[in-house]
Amino acid sequence: MAGMKHQVRLIPVALAVTAILGAGCTSGAAVGTDAANASEQAAGGEVTAASLNGTYRYEITLDEATEANMVDPEDTYPNVVTVTLSDGDLEGGCFGAAGGTYEVEGDRVTFHSTEYDADSTVTVSVDEEGNLRLTPVPPMDPGDAFVCFSQVWTKIA
Repeated sequence: MAGMKHQVRLIPVALAVTAILGAGCTSGAAVGTDAANASEQAAGGEVTAASLNGTYRYEITLDEATEANMVDPEDTYPNVVTVTLSDGDLEGGCFGAAGGTYEVEGDRVTFHSTEYDADSTVTVSVDEEGNLRLTPVPPMDPGDAFVCFSQVWTKIA
């Protein structure tokens, strides 16, 4: 997935379309169930692909990119990224327009990008609000680690 950070700027358009098409498709019951699953994990329960279901957003500011020496002159800042996880399938984020899949094993999640035919493995922790803290497991391209996993993924749906 080296070089995926250049694809992030395409995500806002794709996500806007996804948000428009998906508006009203999420029931309150499903969100409540996901929140309960996330709270269970935060209290020591097991993480599963289903317990991570939801839509997440994170933002990378110009200051953060500058500090990490990861500024791309073609990107606009702040760079707002949205990722949707659903029972092992993913859309958005830095994984490319074709989306991908994810698998959970213990406290590790392996994301597979269909477009880039590449995997990224992270450790995951879920807080009481269902937000994800993802820590890259080496080896991982530093640009991919920064663009994909340097921020907390805030659960928005």
